[in-house]
Parts: sequence; structure tokens; C-alpha cells
Amino acid sequence: MTPLFPQRANIGFARMDTPEHMRLKVHERGAGVTEACGSGACAAVVNAVRRGLAARTCTVELDGGTLHITWSEQTNHVLMTGSATMAFEGTVDLAAIHHDHPARNPDLRLPPEYVGERGHA
Repeated sequence: MTPLFPQRANIGFARMDTPEHMRLKVHERGAGVTEACGSGACAAVVNAVRRGLAARTCTVELDGGTLHITWSEQTNHVLMTGSATMAFEGTVDLAAIHHDHPARNPDLRLPPEYVGERGHA
């Protein structure tokens, strides 16, 4: 933890090889260095474009694969394409995390009508 980010932060380290090609490494709070981060790649390209370092269409190379990011000048939408692979499979017991706990934010809890009979959404 650092005084600058007391709640920790997701950090991306980008290197522009050309205006159309970026190399990106992402460190996510609570997870460490990740294989890929689509939202981080989109944010990195938009930031690089705004700083005059990247083209609006850019290939982003991450440890887990390559993403193609386009920031449309007409719509201002950011579009991402690339492959997807299964990185993890598991289950979450929503009933267990739904109970009142002083450290939990009640605004983030699922309403009871979304929790099924076995505690699954």
C-alpha cells in the first residue's frame, strides 16, 4: 500500500513501439500482474491518443494475447476485438457473501430476489 493509493490501484505500463503498436503490462490490485486486461488496453490507447502518441486504431500486445483497439472519431466509442480464452472457472456462494457484515458495502449486495434457492444467481 502507498499513501498515493491507500485503497490500491490497477496500473498499466505501456510502451509505444509505433503509433499503431503498443506493448502493455497490467498490474491489478488484489491479483498482481495479469495476462490481459481489455478495459486497461482500451484506456491505455485512449490516453496515448490524447497525448499524441498513438493512432486511433492500435494493436495492443499483452502477455495473454493481442487486442485491436479502435477509438472512433465519429461516435467516440472505443471498440476492442481479440481472442478470449478461459482463465479460471469456479463458483461463488452468493448467499455467503450476501449476509450482513460490517465491512461490506450494502449498496453492492444482491437483493434477495436475485439469489436462488441454493444461493446462486
